[in-house]
Amino acid sequence: MKWDTRSPCPSCPYRQDAPREHWSPVEFQKLLETDQSELGAIYGCHKDNGQACIGWLLDQRQRDLPSIRLRLALITTPSAVRCLEEAHDGGHELFGSLEAMCRANGVE
Repeated sequence: MKWDTRSPCPSCPYRQDAPREHWSPVEFQKLLETDQSELGAIYGCHKDNGQACIGWLLDQRQRDLPSIRLRLALITTPSAVRCLEEAHDGGHELFGSLEAMCRANGVE
């Protein structure tokens, strides 16, 4: 996982101004299921470019209790710590939660 970007990409599903239903409903459902698992996950950018999803990272930071997998990355990867500290919304409104983002994309 790369931690080089600092703001969500233009089509990040966490951005309220991004195109909707970019993925199939199955992908959004997988996000919800993974998020509820004990370990959680580190979500990569949907562009499959090896970068961490900054929208997801900002959601994790907002929760004030990151997933276990993210906490492990923060312990072992200095660039992940810098990314978490420097990540910003780029001036774009983000959904308040993963659930809200999924609902906006047609998945309950």
